[in-house]
Amino acid sequence: MLRFVPRTAAVCLVFTPCLAAAAVGQAEGVAEARRALAAGDLDGVVFALAGAGDLAGAEALEAGRLLLRAGRRALEGGDSVLALQACQMGRRLLPGDAELLLVCVAAARRLQQFGAAERYTKELLHAHPGDWRGHLWAARLAQAQGEWARAEAAALRVDPGAAPKDAVAEAQRIAEAARAEQAARAAALSELASLAAKLRREIQAGARVPLGTAGDGAQVGPAPAEEVVLYGTAWCGYCKKARRWLKRRGIPFVDRDVERDPEAVQELARKARAAGVLPRGVPVIDVAGELVLGWSPEALEAAV
Repeated sequence: MLRFVPRTAAVCLVFTPCLAAAAVGQAEGVAEARRALAAGDLDGVVFALAGAGDLAGAEALEAGRLLLRAGRRALEGGDSVLALQACQMGRRLLPGDAELLLVCVAAARRLQQFGAAERYTKELLHAHPGDWRGHLWAARLAQAQGEWARAEAAALRVDPGAAPKDAVAEAQRIAEAARAEQAARAAALSELASLAAKLRREIQAGARVPLGTAGDGAQVGPAPAEEVVLYGTAWCGYCKKARRWLKRRGIPFVDRDVERDPEAVQELARKARAAGVLPRGVPVIDVAGELVLGWSPEALEAAV
């Protein structure tokens, strides 16, 4: 005699053995990862735990710790890709774990993946707001990217009472470097404003001189064909970038320092007046008569 079995019961009867088999398989994966780690096979640890996302309780904790140890060893051995892979897997098993996140940050930084390193640092500080290691990493990452205000703020959050002496000293060095860079940047901006004002005065003073002449009878036109003239200063960071850009491409150029050479200022002012432009600072690059204002790789590429 046939007996009716509800659909929900049938589903349970069909899948319960599958779930049990999966649980056994995951437990075997943890055991295999343990053996791989003991043998120094770090790739084997990651491979054995590739399907361990559904683990819970003690098994999830052990799997996460195995991945952490594998990630640390990979990082120490210079394999940042494997270290990041292992600890990303560990994060899914142990969300918010500080040790796993620290390995993720360090590995991403070595791989120049600043965006990922920033995300892991934020995740660490969200889970552990007082962890001095998170603040120190935030300061390091900001410093590496030239974000000096953020670097100083993060460095000052490193707690001297919790962090070891070497970490406190590093945070202090970052904060001091950040203050120095911000002061230098402010001074550079002030000098740039003075230089822009000087150029404006030169342009206005030359307004009474016929276009194309220097006022003393000498003809002043664009740079000779194929000649590039860079007007800049020794301290200007964007001028340095423009010089490197030109040198890397093998483009010969004349380098004129408008801060030390009064004639260079007058020459640039005449060219700017003839072109009908008002430079707000440096660099200004004359490419065969076309003035490129400021540092713009795209504009330079089009001009040369």
